[in-house]
Amino acid sequence: MMDEIKTAVYAYWAKPFAEKNVYSNFQRKNDLLVSLKLSVEQSRKFFDKIVFYGDHEAISQICKIIEFDEIYDDIEELNQKNIPDYFYSLPKAIVCEKMREPFVLLENDFYLWEIPSESKLLNSELIVEDMHVTPDGYYKEISNMKSDGLNTRPRWYRFANKGEFKIPSKGIYGGTNIKFINEHAAEVIKLTTNPENLSRFQVENANKSYKNTHLVYDLWYCGAKIDTHKIEPFNVRVSDVKYTHLYSDKKNDPDVIIKLYQRVKKDLPEFMNSIKSKESSVFDPLSDYDYFIEPIKGIDNVPCGKKKLTFVMALMNRSHQIEQTLLKNLEDNWEDRDDIEFLLMDVNSKDGFRNWIREQNLEKYIECGYLRYYETEILDQWHASIGKNTATHQARGTIVVTLDCDNFTGYRGGRFVITQFEQNDYNCVVHQYDWKPQNGNFGRIALTKKKFNEIGGYDQSLLPMGYQDWDIIKRAEASGCKYVNPTDEEFNRAIMNEGGKELSMANQTDVHKQMGWIEMNRINKLKCHINLYQKKHKANEGYYGIRSDVRNIYGEE
Repeated sequence: MMDEIKTAVYAYWAKPFAEKNVYSNFQRKNDLLVSLKLSVEQSRKFFDKIVFYGDHEAISQICKIIEFDEIYDDIEELNQKNIPDYFYSLPKAIVCEKMREPFVLLENDFYLWEIPSESKLLNSELIVEDMHVTPDGYYKEISNMKSDGLNTRPRWYRFANKGEFKIPSKGIYGGTNIKFINEHAAEVIKLTTNPENLSRFQVENANKSYKNTHLVYDLWYCGAKIDTHKIEPFNVRVSDVKYTHLYSDKKNDPDVIIKLYQRVKKDLPEFMNSIKSKESSVFDPLSDYDYFIEPIKGIDNVPCGKKKLTFVMALMNRSHQIEQTLLKNLEDNWEDRDDIEFLLMDVNSKDGFRNWIREQNLEKYIECGYLRYYETEILDQWHASIGKNTATHQARGTIVVTLDCDNFTGYRGGRFVITQFEQNDYNCVVHQYDWKPQNGNFGRIALTKKKFNEIGGYDQSLLPMGYQDWDIIKRAEASGCKYVNPTDEEFNRAIMNEGGKELSMANQTDVHKQMGWIEMNRINKLKCHINLYQKKHKANEGYYGIRSDVRNIYGEE
């Protein structure tokens, strides 16, 4: 009887990913676990044994959550040998060199749906996901490898001149020809760990010169070996096998991740329910979320139109910034005071700001209705959406601009924003961001207050920080607004903030500090996209911000 493949194998080298706060190119460990679980359970339908190879970190992250028939820590040798983390194909080589029985090696984002009974996949000598023309970048790297004198297999250089030479894709890889698979893998490992080669790969920034070298070793040489041995591999892509493979960029696509969770909740509900109670619980982007609700219902929205534009400034413990920007902004827009107002909302600052503002000579701004100032103590920790909503609720302008405390409007910056709206029939969302993250102007967003009310303001169900600005932009766009992105340097200035995210985290609970801004941003991004996916463009049921526990300190009511 012909050899039959009965074993499916997974491999994960976690240490380099953990150091970069990513997980096999998934942004969140939770997403990796959900994807891998789906892949494993689909594989169990076709294979008798499921095997996992990992380093110690991978085993710790995964094997308490997902069950395997056999677990091996052989990939830990990559850490022991100090293999550069950009050699991400090496775990596959280790597995392929170790296996002594017919098998398939699947990536953690590869899902087998159907293998027809007449399919030859399970009996094939060699299995690849696809055979494709060699990328142009490989030829340059092969030339560099040769000129740099890297130890390699010289006879394989001739394949660089063969024209449309094909190499395999290995979302799925394996077969019954164990000798071929073992020998190729051993060659890859030998070339990588050769002392002379490895010393070059370990040099700082070596990935700029050798970023594809591991793929040349693995895929190029595999293609050369297939050509030399005249093997016709089973090409899954052109077969009748049904599968899905999430290529690298797709793993960062929120819409794809949402569909992944939908599938796992449908197919593996017990898994999704069980992991919620475990230490490594999985955040479910399809769940309902709690959000802040104003305790007193029925407080009407503040009417707009008394001014053409309101600059809205909400803060908690940001005195070191607003002391530099407030007076400058007031003076820069003084000429347009009949059309513009500034609305300042302090959300329970404890850093001396309240004393500072009472010491300033602000009468000329206050008496003419140009500046209004409010205070509230309802929040103990900063929540960006609630803070911005609370301030914007009090705005009287036809247009509202969320102006972070570290931002400068520029001279007559309010008039500049008004012009953007006039040119776009007031049906737009204006985002004054220059695409230079270090400049700190990302959160300067303008909408008509009518549109702000219509979409319910910033989403208060989001975690305290991260992605709230993109969320309101995307919901505004989805409700019909044109995205306008003026990048004029004169109107996009801000105080340079080194470590600004870390500074903001100082106001957070221990839970949120442990989670960190990056993780909150990723979770909020998923929340945003599931709402867009479900066409939920109105946040907070339309009733946003703190309304009942707000005191007017300066400016007319």
